[in-house]
Amino acid sequence: MKEEAVSPIVAFMLILMVVVSFISVLNAYYIPSLKQQAEIEHLNQVEKAFLTIDSDIHRSISFKDYAETKIRIPLGGGDVFFSPIRSSGLFVISNEKELGRLEIGTYAFQFTLANITYRPVGNFWINQGYYWGNGTVNITKGNYKSTWLEITDIDDEKKLKTDFFNLLLRISIEDKIVNSSSNTLENITLIINNMTINLNNRYVSSNGFGMLSLKNLKNKPIISNPISEIKFYINSTLTDEEKDIVNNSFNNISIFDYKNKKDPQYDPNLNLHIFKFDPPINITIEEKPLVFEIIQ
Repeated sequence: MKEEAVSPIVAFMLILMVVVSFISVLNAYYIPSLKQQAEIEHLNQVEKAFLTIDSDIHRSISFKDYAETKIRIPLGGGDVFFSPIRSSGLFVISNEKELGRLEIGTYAFQFTLANITYRPVGNFWINQGYYWGNGTVNITKGNYKSTWLEITDIDDEKKLKTDFFNLLLRISIEDKIVNSSSNTLENITLIINNMTINLNNRYVSSNGFGMLSLKNLKNKPIISNPISEIKFYINSTLTDEEKDIVNNSFNNISIFDYKNKKDPQYDPNLNLHIFKFDPPINITIEEKPLVFEIIQ
């Protein structure tokens, strides 16, 4: 009788040991592997979102009319059936640097760059984030940009940066009026690009989703009459390479091929371009900022 009473207990203990061993193996090996795979898939989604952001920014700067683009980004991941705990992430937009300043009469305009950063928190794989700036996407490790995502050497990086600076610094011309008899420029409208951020909505941190909004706005035209000179200052804090790129970008704006435009002047000490007009011309300025905003 005693042996019959002990047998079920022993059987139960053996089953319990098997269950505990199975759960231990599950927690030690299988679930972490599943969570790593889920985290890799999550970071692949973030990577695709950053590539979409890059193409949308280039397209938005080229686009002249009002438009808004929204890109959804998963901030957290790594959740699986046996372990629903998710990592989280920090998504931030920032003003990076000023490329230069345009002065037309009493009007002053800064060409600024913005950047976008995703940084994982409590990641189940490696501490890999993403950064967009200067027209390229970078992979980050912690606070450091470790490598480019789609380019292989520094020459490619310089070319992409040059192309992006040319795009941002491009000044479009509309409503040009020329005196045909004297071949002098009388009236002109300048369309000027820029990048700026909404300081009230510049970051989000959670394990859910974040959404980046890119808005093309067109500000009220500013009329400056009459104008005898246009000044463009290159930011002195830029690297020598960036100064060269900005300088070449602005020199490519050969738009004033008329008798009243004098030879352009350049002061390397002040990093200053000067375009003079005699007789003066009437200029209308239309700002076309691309506004970065994070929607929560």
